[in-house]
Formats: sequence, structure tokens, C-alpha cells
Amino acid sequence: MHHVFFKKIEKYDINKIIDFLFFYISNQGIKSFKGNSVLIKPNFLKPSIPEKAIITHPEVIRAAVILFCELGAKVIIGDSPGFGSIYKVIEKAGLSDFLKKHNTEVSDFSKTRKIKIDGYLFKEIDIPIEIIEASYVCNIAKLKTHQMMFLTMAVKNLYGCIYGLKKISYHLTAGRDYSLFATLLLDIYTAIKPKINILDAIIGMEGNGPSSGNPRNFGFVAIGSDALLLDMVVAKLLNVPVEKVPYLKIAKKLGLEESNLNEIMVRGMNEIVIEPGIKFPPNYATNFKLPKLVNDFINSFLISYPEVNSLCQSCGICEKHCPAGAINIDKTAKIDKSKCIRCFCCQELCNYNAIKLKKRLF
Repeated sequence: MHHVFFKKIEKYDINKIIDFLFFYISNQGIKSFKGNSVLIKPNFLKPSIPEKAIITHPEVIRAAVILFCELGAKVIIGDSPGFGSIYKVIEKAGLSDFLKKHNTEVSDFSKTRKIKIDGYLFKEIDIPIEIIEASYVCNIAKLKTHQMMFLTMAVKNLYGCIYGLKKISYHLTAGRDYSLFATLLLDIYTAIKPKINILDAIIGMEGNGPSSGNPRNFGFVAIGSDALLLDMVVAKLLNVPVEKVPYLKIAKKLGLEESNLNEIMVRGMNEIVIEPGIKFPPNYATNFKLPKLVNDFINSFLISYPEVNSLCQSCGICEKHCPAGAINIDKTAKIDKSKCIRCFCCQELCNYNAIKLKKRLF
């Protein structure tokens, strides 16, 4: 049976986080990691100060590193950020000296190996060697809203295991079909299946996430043995219907065993109260329960397009990372709407808040 544990922690208290993680690990029957390696996969979307709630908070990472080291593990931390190197994210987060002190290896996930999977879109996928070889993968996600997936939690965080330009090709594979992208996330989840999943929801993000929203004190940490089940339970806590989160909806439709909330033990959720409810992202598709072609046509008008404003600094980040090649720099960034697949990578990665979302008709 899978477990999801909640703990009310309203401020980043490293001792409380360590105690909660130790309690969870002990409950799973793990007494030591001696002779084992633990790969920590945080949310390192881009270089950012912790207060903006864009990345997994450094205190949660410190807590995990300290505990795993104390229990005898060889600790590795890895991610493939959407923008910037993992080393720049670590530096900006103030973790460089700490990781050196604790002999923590850092990986940018550039070395990969194809593995066969029983996926829904792919039968093989490129996975970082460090993840393949790790005894345990500890997935430390950040609770945020997300323009494409409505929420980004444990499953969405695994997209950072895809290295560099491969992310672009996967976005192009999905195109404007959010359901297809959601299915791709489930394939990645199936390939990796982290044994330890932590959700940093002490300070998360709501509204225009995952990088331009508003920080919010949700005041809890959640830990689970399965990423998909953790996300299902947290969505329930937030009173967000499964149908609004594309990868949760697809998981239920496909009948994934891990989407069955009856096969799970939940502890501590009653201590957590989220009031008022989470502020939704301004852009998401609506299911009108009509035929798919009709539903997609209506949503083509309801789903926003990215639009550049006067804050643009012509830095070229959006142009470089646009999967569809829909952006070029001519004094400011210009977006070709006929090419745009509305993945919103440009908005996620813009450091100047220069890209807003605007609906076609209203």
C-alpha cells in the first residue's frame, strides 16, 4: 500500500523538515542508506532567489541532504533547468558551499541512456544515467500553478529529468494538444517512478505560475511513496477537480493503478486547511463535454496566447528556447501566432516579466 503523509509547517524550519522526513522514512521501514546512492531531483526551473517561490526552497534541500548523509547515503543532486545551468541555480539559491561541505555531487543530466518503457506515447526514452544508477530517486517538487497543466507538483517536476534540447522536441511532439503532453509526463513518470516524493508547499505559488505568479503560504510539506498518488491527494486537498489537471485526468482515464485513491494510506491531511482556495492560472483549457473537435475549436479561442509588453529587454532567452521557433528578436521579441503552440515556455523563462497572456477574443 502507498502512503502520503502531510505535516503542517508554516515556516522553513530545517529541524522540523528533517524530523518529518525521518519519520516518513522510518515508517517505510528504511533504517539506513549505507552503501546506497540517493539522487535528489528538485524543481530548479531557472536561477532565482528562494523568496519568489519559483524553485524548491533551499532549506528543504538542505534538510534532505543532511538526513540522507547522516543515514549513510552517497548524495547526488541533479536537474536540467529550463533556463541557465544547474550550477547557476545552485549559486543563486545559496547552496554552493553547503553542497561542497556535504560532498554532494552535482549533475546537469547531460549524460543519458535510452531505456525501454511500457509507455503510452513512447516505448523508449532518454533518462539521465545518474537516475538509472541511483538506488533511490528523491523527487522534491514545488507546489505551483501552471499554465499548461494547471498545477505543477511531483509528476510534472520529473520533466526536468529530460535533458536540454530534448525538452523542445517533446513540446513539438505534443504541439497544442495538452492531453498529449500530459500523456508524455505520465510516460516519464512510468520510466522513473521515484521512491521518495516530497512536495514543498510551505511557500508555493498561485495565479500566473510557474514563474510569474504570486508566492503564497500554504503551510505544509507532503511526502509520498508514489508521485502520481501524491499529486492526486494534494489536488483533493486544494479542492481542484482531477478534470482540471490534464495528467491526473489522463491517468484516471487510462486506469492507472496509482490513480486509485482507495489504495492509499493518508496521514495528517486533516491538519491542513487551505482558505481561501488556490488562485487559478489565468489560462487553461475547459472541457465542455462536447466532441473533441468542437471542444478543441472552442478552446482555441479561450486559451491565451503569449504577448510581449514594453518590459522586453531583447535578451533572446525566449527566442532561444521556443520549441516551435515562433519568436524572433527585432528590437523586441516578436511572436508569430500562426506558429505558436502555446506551451508558454517563453513566459516561464522570461526574467523581466515581459510576456503576458492574452485571449484571442476576450
